Amino acid sequence: MNNTILLAKENQDLRATHEKQLQNKKRSRRQIETAEGFSIQEGQEFIQQRNQADEAILTIPTEQAADTEQHPQQAPPRCSDCHILGHRRTQCPQHKNS
Repeated sequence: MNNTILLAKENQDLRATHEKQLQNKKRSRRQIETAEGFSIQEGQEFIQQRNQADEAILTIPTEQAADTEQHPQQAPPRCSDCHILGHRRTQCPQHKNS
């Protein structure tokens, strides 16, 4: 019973550590490019604009987001007997005649 409790705790700790590592990988590493630097107010405005842009991306409905993704089209099937596009070997009209 103690081993089960210890394993569950260890598993929970490993999952938490893994989640933290994933968040660190997702964190942006971009740097602000300016020659002079920002004033405090300019920096705050920049951060607010970036947060608003991130929120706008996150608020896209999943259905709309799925529509915007383009999935590659699969090539039509090719018969391995007659090598004609449009059917498979099991449905080949030449195979049935033979």
